[in-house]
Amino acid sequence: MKILYISSLNAPERASILEHSLKEKILNHQAQKFNFLMINGLVNNGCSVEHLTTCSHLSRLAKRKYLKSDVNYYFGMKFYSLPVLFIPVLQFIFAFFYTFFFIINWTIKNKEKKVIICDVNEVFHSFGALVAAKIMKVNTVAIVTDLPENAVGNKKTSNYIKRLVIILYKKFTRLFINGFHSYVILTQQMNDIINRKQKPYVIIEGLVDKNLKFKDNLLENKHKSKVLLYAGLLEEKYGVNMLVEAFSKNIHLNSELHLYGKGGSEDTIKAFSRKDDRIKYMGLVPNNIIVDEEIRATLLINPRPTDQEFTKYSFPSKNMEYMVSGTPVLTTALPGMPKEYFNHIYIINEETVEGLTNSINYILSLPSNELHKFGLEAKKFVLNEKNNEKQVKKILNMLKQIDKN
Repeated sequence: MKILYISSLNAPERASILEHSLKEKILNHQAQKFNFLMINGLVNNGCSVEHLTTCSHLSRLAKRKYLKSDVNYYFGMKFYSLPVLFIPVLQFIFAFFYTFFFIINWTIKNKEKKVIICDVNEVFHSFGALVAAKIMKVNTVAIVTDLPENAVGNKKTSNYIKRLVIILYKKFTRLFINGFHSYVILTQQMNDIINRKQKPYVIIEGLVDKNLKFKDNLLENKHKSKVLLYAGLLEEKYGVNMLVEAFSKNIHLNSELHLYGKGGSEDTIKAFSRKDDRIKYMGLVPNNIIVDEEIRATLLINPRPTDQEFTKYSFPSKNMEYMVSGTPVLTTALPGMPKEYFNHIYIINEETVEGLTNSINYILSLPSNELHKFGLEAKKFVLNEKNNEKQVKKILNMLKQIDKN
């Protein structure tokens, strides 16, 4: 089976070009990792895969008006990188038509049985691919890691025009996502929203690299202090403000909180760090450094509140990365999290500053060897049950079943 996978994943050469073409570093490392593990899993399951790299960064962030197309080879796969026109509005029209004609040409050249898989958060590229695929009668799979409408600005804005655009964008994305033949989604709640016609689907809440079983997490290599680590978007809606306040009240003087990333909570973090030198803002660093620090930490934290609507439709890839590190994880009981995970994580039962402080105090009071053993059991669970080869096989089984019908 020939598969064309469409996402924002960049081959290293293209990533370097893109980085120098933008005013700031804005590559989504979680999206890059997720999509790489997906295509790697497809290849390891015997599929012939080519990748079409998209770019939806806003034109105001670009240093130039145009980025030409190119072709690279990465891990033995052919990566077609689409050209990008960094002009407001026109860039999305250009993305639609260029992708549309690319798919027409690609399907004509590839005579064998084929499937097109799209990360639908690349909205206009995916729409172009979907229209072309329907014309060429090619099966399409939508990967929905988040509702595209959630990426749009403030829905409660007082600006009538902006509010109208957001409403129309929501209707458009819901409509075009309904056009795919099948779906890969993160939670059952998401399926209830985007798959109203009850088409075939599989739930893949996340996936980990099976090769990480060779990366050791040793107790003797941990930080001397008890380090709690958070890595990701530093935003109040993800519980970051609550986290720094809760940590500042914990009783363990030999503990530290390390926060990696960027976002609107940076000033709050820095203000707390001036009062409490155990709180350390580490900034934005390469993902390989974060992975190494996750292994050296005592506890990894994801305080994402469960009372916000978007949590029903997401399963943070952060939790998967945390668990496969072998360091124990403290997180909220997210509504989209399958129950099988609950035996392998610590839960924040009361989502308040006091409740989180109590959870931190309790966990840091446990013996180091007990914590370490718990983290290693979580690593074993995700490596055995949620590795990228095993998770991707669910997609292939779905496609086989579609063929039978």
